[in-house]
Amino acid sequence: MELSPKKIIFISLALILIIDISIVCFVFSKKKGITEIPDSNIQIEIGDMGFEKEPSIPKEDISFSAGSEAGEVGEIKQDSEDDSVEADSEDAESQVRPPDTAIPPVVFNTKGVIVAIEGSDILVQGNGSNFEDQKPRVLTVKITSGTLIFEKGNTISYQGKEGLPYLLSGDQILIESSQNIRGKIEFPAAYINKI
Repeated sequence: MELSPKKIIFISLALILIIDISIVCFVFSKKKGITEIPDSNIQIEIGDMGFEKEPSIPKEDISFSAGSEAGEVGEIKQDSEDDSVEADSEDAESQVRPPDTAIPPVVFNTKGVIVAIEGSDILVQGNGSNFEDQKPRVLTVKITSGTLIFEKGNTISYQGKEGLPYLLSGDQILIESSQNIRGKIEFPAAYINKI
């Protein structure tokens, strides 16, 4: 039995199609199998070299670096519900969050107006957004060598203390820290943006 060139081409294409489908199915089944393996220390050894995959950190277990603990300034201590209702109604116009909204456990930024510059520290009249009681306070913002200071509109930036001459009393700024600044009146700045 002799095969014609058309039959040979047809059989070849059919075999190639079957092989391609098999490869795709194999790859997808392997990927699915890998995602179903629970995270654990997995060691892969290649020859004399050993590589170890670090287990991923679960989303619920968030660990923070030094300085990530919240401060204690501005925390509300409720003795009775009547006192808290009166305090809420008195300060309603100065609040930065809706009255029944709790502050998150981790806060990295705030806003305020520069009061003074003393050495490498900036004294800022904060708006209270990093305190549970939402009361404005004077914050001491420390400028480090890693602090980036941005001009209005983020057009120009300065590194560390070289940006201090461009900040003036009365400038409104946004401050971001690499630490948790909740309840803290003194902290280092990672970024300062003039607004």
